[in-house]
Amino acid sequence: MNKAISWKKDEHFSGEGKEYSCTDAYAKYETAMVGITDDNGEIIEVDINDNDFDFIFDHNKS
Repeated sequence: MNKAISWKKDEHFSGEGKEYSCTDAYAKYETAMVGITDDNGEIIEVDINDNDFDFIFDHNKS
């Protein structure tokens, strides 16, 4: 499972290192993006270079 670790706190994310599931990276508007499932169960698109998140991608999916 891919994970996003949130370091920011806002209306979507609790921050403080909480882990969220996320999609594989994809291109949108010439930028690498991921979809992160937030605290409300909504998919939020985030730039993969956003410094408020760390990403862990599972390349061993079957």
